[in-house]
Amino acid sequence: MSVRQRTQLAWRSLGSVAHRPAGLSCAHWAATLERTPIMLITFKSAASGDLITFEKNARQMLEVLGKDRDDGQGIFTVEQLPAAIDCLRRAIADDVATYTVKAGAAPQSMADEGEGVSFHQRAVPLLDMLERAAADGVPVTWGV
Repeated sequence: MSVRQRTQLAWRSLGSVAHRPAGLSCAHWAATLERTPIMLITFKSAASGDLITFEKNARQMLEVLGKDRDDGQGIFTVEQLPAAIDCLRRAIADDVATYTVKAGAAPQSMADEGEGVSFHQRAVPLLDMLERAAADGVPVTWGV
């Protein structure tokens, strides 16, 4: 496979999340991507569909929720869900508050500034899953 083909394949597989650092050639960047595994973590619940996130983002949300970010798997029991929902709601509200809100407009996200997807944009699907699980009385697991 040529360097160009590897680069195109890497960009297609990563979508818009990969940005080649300044100063790296495309060939070096493609070789780096080939050696760097992209880990995914899947949150599961009987109350909703699976939520697949990048490991880095899942670990950030787990840390906010008071879980050990280094555990490869875990569970939010039905009893833990209300506290987890409140904690995630506060973290989302804090993150949204960091952005300027124009009168009558939605919050400006970091994506508008070219810096990627913000925490609140990544956390809302998990919040939805936790709320659905709490309503149905079922746990949420990850990494299993």
